[in-house]
Amino acid sequence: PQRENVILTEKIGVTNMSEELLQESIILYESQLEQVNVSLQAIVTDETENKDDLLQLKNDLQQLIDLTKDNLLELKKKEALKAADDYLKDIDDSDQNLGSPVLNVTNTEKCTTVDEDLQNMVGMKCQAPYGDDWQQFGYHNAIIIKIDATDASDVHSIKATVLYCNPVYKKMLPCSYYLEGNCKFSDSDCRQSHGAHIPLSQLKEYQDPDFSLLATDVRCLAKTDHGLWTDGIVHKVIDERTCRVYLTSYKEYVILNWEDVLPLAEEDVEESEEEEEYENDPNLPITDDASLVEDFKPSHVWKMSPSNQLLETPIGTWEKHTKGIGSKLLFQMGYILGQGLGKEQGGRLEPVEAVVYPKGKSLDHCMELKEKGEGINKRRRKRRKRPKKGPPININAELKKPRPKLSVFDFLNEKLQHKKKDAQEISTGSNAKLNSQSLKENTSQKLNVHSFQVGENIKRTEKDITKLKEALKRNKARNDIITIRRIEKTIAEKQAELEVLKKSEQAIRNEQLSRSNAKKLSIF
Repeated sequence: PQRENVILTEKIGVTNMSEELLQESIILYESQLEQVNVSLQAIVTDETENKDDLLQLKNDLQQLIDLTKDNLLELKKKEALKAADDYLKDIDDSDQNLGSPVLNVTNTEKCTTVDEDLQNMVGMKCQAPYGDDWQQFGYHNAIIIKIDATDASDVHSIKATVLYCNPVYKKMLPCSYYLEGNCKFSDSDCRQSHGAHIPLSQLKEYQDPDFSLLATDVRCLAKTDHGLWTDGIVHKVIDERTCRVYLTSYKEYVILNWEDVLPLAEEDVEESEEEEEYENDPNLPITDDASLVEDFKPSHVWKMSPSNQLLETPIGTWEKHTKGIGSKLLFQMGYILGQGLGKEQGGRLEPVEAVVYPKGKSLDHCMELKEKGEGINKRRRKRRKRPKKGPPININAELKKPRPKLSVFDFLNEKLQHKKKDAQEISTGSNAKLNSQSLKENTSQKLNVHSFQVGENIKRTEKDITKLKEALKRNKARNDIITIRRIEKTIAEKQAELEVLKKSEQAIRNEQLSRSNAKKLSIF
């Protein structure tokens, strides 16, 4: 309790210190923190009480250091703003006393000190706001690259140019050509950021990433290959340098270094969830104030009627009949399969259904059909001719007729015989068709097609023979005579079929060879 009271009094005293005392306190607390870390490393595992006390002391010292740094930054900011106020007041006084020949030396000295204080802020890290009609408003870590106070009439008009450290949108991504001084585009025309101009009064203190929050199922921002940071969830902490993160936008797992991961504090996650609950709360009152203008956000602009429903087929299935250039262009422009169209993947998931209007009908008639739910793509079906009525059938007499009794073996024999006849008809029919056609009458293209088909049939038949021979070996080991005879018969049939196919292949080759020789002789 005594140590807690000491820490509390130190925290209270930190808020009333000057800039020099704050810097000295930071150095002192950091040295004490190093001593505590050394003591923790050298402590024996059995001394649990001392270890707990040292860990508590370490947490208190870390809080003191963070609080002191915050107060130091706020103090510098207040001094800079106060100096800027004095500077602007002096400018107004000098404009009013423009006719007096006396020059105020103290005012010029104050002006130089204000400029120096403002220029000292260049390179400092901070948190800057970002958001517009399309992106959600929020604060992001940034770095100040420029301070502009030339046309400032008050403190709030002093602008700071910042670059965001963790860009989540393409407009926030710093332009690499601009940083090198080679960008050919202006600030407004370039697709990437040349620096955001933020009022100095809107900047907040920079928050260092707290890697102690890294644990399983913790939300974070992860850096992608394009330089943008996207939402992710920590899947596993591998070691003290790397972790595995699930990218929710890309739906994939990646292994990243800790410097490419920004853990989100629980406060940020709770604030975002509260904002979503507040926006989606149906019990909130609706205001009629004309001064409140709703922010424009992209939304679905189509309204589907009950008769015109979305297609259930996924996008791109029709490209099996084409070269698929449409999907290739979509993927090059950043489309992710399974997500919606648009910048925020909030567009439609299904392709637009083509609507064909009936020929010779007015638009009003088509809309009436659509509203009735009959559909405008309905085609008239041809009426089938009904067969002529014959004499009436006596169902009872048909049922009483005696039927031949069929056993299971008769059924199996009938099926096997049909299957064998079908296979023979297919093989003999294809060979007869190939042999009956005169090869000389076919074009070279057809000969190539026949050669390819015969070659595929030869490969398939050889593969079947190999499998049958393996089955024959297995059944010989089992001494199954019936199965062995059946397999040997099938092998003989396959070998005969293979001989016919090889003869056909040789005939096609001879015809192709004779044509190539005739072509050479004609050229000669």
